[in-house]
Amino acid sequence: MSPSDAAAHPAKPDRIFDREAEWAALVSFVDDPRPGATLGLVSGQRRQGKTLLLEAVAGVSDGFYFDGHAAAEAETLRRLAERFGEHTRAARPPRWQRWEDAVDALLALGDQRPAPVIIDNFPDLVAPSPTLPSVIHGAFRRLQQVRRDNRARLILGGGTPSPHAPALLRPVLPAPARLTGAPGGALRLP
Repeated sequence: MSPSDAAAHPAKPDRIFDREAEWAALVSFVDDPRPGATLGLVSGQRRQGKTLLLEAVAGVSDGFYFDGHAAAEAETLRRLAERFGEHTRAARPPRWQRWEDAVDALLALGDQRPAPVIIDNFPDLVAPSPTLPSVIHGAFRRLQQVRRDNRARLILGGGTPSPHAPALLRPVLPAPARLTGAPGGALRLP
């Protein structure tokens, strides 16, 4: 990252040791002003700092962060709606009954500005909701057709993908590339 780029992006919090390249890639991705919703994937082995990085980038960019954990779909949607209500300062959280409603609302955060929408531990959400990758894919297709100026920056975080993960994410994520603001990309932490 050049000195002028560093001045344009939020500084890496002191609590994050090293990880300059990963931080630069994440903030470049979430701050990309170009129109068009984008999707990124952050993965790596357990206990390598993915969650810390994702929480920090959400914090410095006023982004939405949700730490997904395996639970029944209705419970996850309730928790997600509560977190969304907190983030948007709504008087009451929405009452989502379907993933389609939740994903559309999350991506709408990018209607006015580049808006990071980070869902950590995404593979844990797919197990009880196997249609979730297809729902996200459909939401992105709708955005491309109707709201081309939307600048949601959806980041799905999770552990090292299992052999089955590429099949789960194939409808959503294009071929892996560096997470640099391209229409989609992947950042793998060693």
